[in-house]
Amino acid sequence: MCPMPKGRHIKNNLTRVREGIGLSQLEFALRLGVSVSIIKKVEAGERPVGSDLAARVFAETGLLLTSRSEEAPIEYSKANHAAWRRQVRLDQQSVREAGRVIMRHVELVMAASARPGVEKFSAVFHGLVQAVERVKKEFKLEEPIETELRQRQKTGLKDDPKLKDRGQIRLAKPVGWLPAKELCDLVVPHLEFIKAIGAVDESKLTGAQKARLAQIKKQLRRETNALLRL
Repeated sequence: MCPMPKGRHIKNNLTRVREGIGLSQLEFALRLGVSVSIIKKVEAGERPVGSDLAARVFAETGLLLTSRSEEAPIEYSKANHAAWRRQVRLDQQSVREAGRVIMRHVELVMAASARPGVEKFSAVFHGLVQAVERVKKEFKLEEPIETELRQRQKTGLKDDPKLKDRGQIRLAKPVGWLPAKELCDLVVPHLEFIKAIGAVDESKLTGAQKARLAQIKKQLRRETNALLRL
């Protein structure tokens, strides 16, 4: 195969889509939550689209790009982009429902990580927190999150069907969007304490001591579950 002459540029579909929307490489990268270098390399043919980038492009545009060397040219315009965004736009109720769906998946992962024989809860918890923080940084959500928190502090957020009409859900501390370190510092010692108590040889305890131990275990589990619901 003959090498491509320097300065020659073959426009691929990622470039066509980006230019059709009317965005620079940097603006497009910010929309997708990736580095601008990735956009530049894919457009220059130095790396394939990849499944992660393809998924991000689909979420933003509704187009599914491939890494095939031969691809049919795609025509995409600002009107196409606007129509797609209207199609996927969510109201607040739908956003909260989507959040509950994600939380059910997160709870399942955390529960599985704490099963006997697995015992990876602490590592999985940290991994999930880091993943959320990474998404926040990739999509530059720091300021929108702070704005959302301020709005919630003013109006409250009724998101629990168990709450009464005038009830307000308790919010996280306003010092940050996700007090991950503080929460982890609270939860992990509780879990470690439960594990240590579980190793106690109850055969050497009196009836009163066993009863007290059972109360402590129950209280710790209740507190841990409450912390994980924050």
